[in-house]
Amino acid sequence: MPAGKKHFDKMKHIIMVRYTARRPRVWLGGNSTATKSVWNFFMWSFTRSVCFFGIAVVLVFPCLVRADEIDFERDIQPILEERCWYCHGEDEQESGLRLDLRVNVLRGGDSGLAAVVPGKPDKSYLIDVINHIDEEMAMPPDDDKLPAEEIDLLSRWIEEGANWPGQMDTVAEETSDHWAFQPVVRGEVPEAANLSPIDAFLHDALAKRDLSFS
Repeated sequence: MPAGKKHFDKMKHIIMVRYTARRPRVWLGGNSTATKSVWNFFMWSFTRSVCFFGIAVVLVFPCLVRADEIDFERDIQPILEERCWYCHGEDEQESGLRLDLRVNVLRGGDSGLAAVVPGKPDKSYLIDVINHIDEEMAMPPDDDKLPAEEIDLLSRWIEEGANWPGQMDTVAEETSDHWAFQPVVRGEVPEAANLSPIDAFLHDALAKRDLSFS
């Protein structure tokens, strides 16, 4: 037998896999049953690997997400307690701002601006003052700016909704005696001849001080 023919017959028994755009085609010396067996084994192995990978993602990914979420008691409360509550806590509320109750944090202080707007750190006055945007209103006062890690935690906490366990449903009870929080009551017009109601009030106020219109 010629050497070339002998070499050709020998090579027919060697498995050759060629990848195409559709799927690998396998030749086993022309044996179609063997070809199908190899292909089925390949597909079974591939499918099992994909399934195992999918199960791993489903089980592990939620854990990773939960670990990355802000936890108030772990991440936020220590910052507020150390940096804020001394001047803005139960015993003292500088500038009318209290930061140990969520309802007061949402309302803000004398500035009239909400310290925290859930979901919107860019609209939250607390983030402005701890970033020292306005040096005159920088917090903490007369101190260095908070570390970037703490500012990031507070910003992310607000962005996630400012969750505060045990205080999410608390409603503010307004006890201030400031005139702005009092109900509107129509005053009784003082008696004054030939005067408009406004002039009557002015005349009454002047009379109590022994004064009169000039």
